[in-house]
Amino acid sequence: MKSTNAISPVCNFIAIKIGRKHTRALIDTGAHYSCLNADFAKRAHILVTNDTSIKLPRLMSANGVPLKIAGTASACISIAGYEHDVELIVVSDLYHNVIFGIDSLHEN
Repeated sequence: MKSTNAISPVCNFIAIKIGRKHTRALIDTGAHYSCLNADFAKRAHILVTNDTSIKLPRLMSANGVPLKIAGTASACISIAGYEHDVELIVVSDLYHNVIFGIDSLHEN
């Protein structure tokens, strides 16, 4: 019999709506920036900007592999009915659809 007090292995995810799509977002206090999966951005019809005049940070995955940045995006995100705009770095081949980093957590 499972204990009802056990910590869920997915407790660091929250259900969100971004654009017209529902998904889960990873809450990552070890990430400095909030990120969006490039393929998910395309499916959700979120405009990705690739402005070469903006200096983007160099991002590394948890295992030290550099991430390929596709641009930036601004999106309205709804969490339990609370809507707010979030600036996201769009990353190719990101494992999760959305990662909320410290920047978004501090802001909201």
